[in-house]
Amino acid sequence: MKPDLSHLVILITGAGRGLGRNAARHLASCGATLGVVDIDATGIRETRDLISNAGGRVFNYTGDVSDRNTFLEIAAAFAHECGRIDAVINNAMLLHYEPIEEVRGDVLERMMGAGFKASVWGAQALLQHMDQQRGGSIINMASPVVNRGYPNTAIYSAVKSA
Repeated sequence: MKPDLSHLVILITGAGRGLGRNAARHLASCGATLGVVDIDATGIRETRDLISNAGGRVFNYTGDVSDRNTFLEIAAAFAHECGRIDAVINNAMLLHYEPIEEVRGDVLERMMGAGFKASVWGAQALLQHMDQQRGGSIINMASPVVNRGYPNTAIYSAVKSA
């Protein structure tokens, strides 16, 4: 049994593959109108095609959501298409596993950008484009990895915990 989500307009980041793509496909199968976002142009077009070929309503955007202006521009374009945004699912994350002593500053910055900063920008985007009477929802994806000690996941765990 699937819930009827045909009244919802949802923006989901990191939807070019994996969990983000699967979540987007499921939400679309429940009737939600989706904005799917990823830094990977090919992956996000594939997600769009999977959803639209199954009869879903979807808008795809390529961009780096760790950049505030990019995220807000994408959200504004999606809200313009749909009239509002009801929920933002902050799923984007850079997966990079290595020993803590080998982590470079640029990698840490990119992981913090995709996994943490983008969550802040997503909240700002929702607040700008939600119907003030209806409200909205922010879903920040975490990971069970944050509660376990797996090798080479210290930065990933810290970012997902944040």
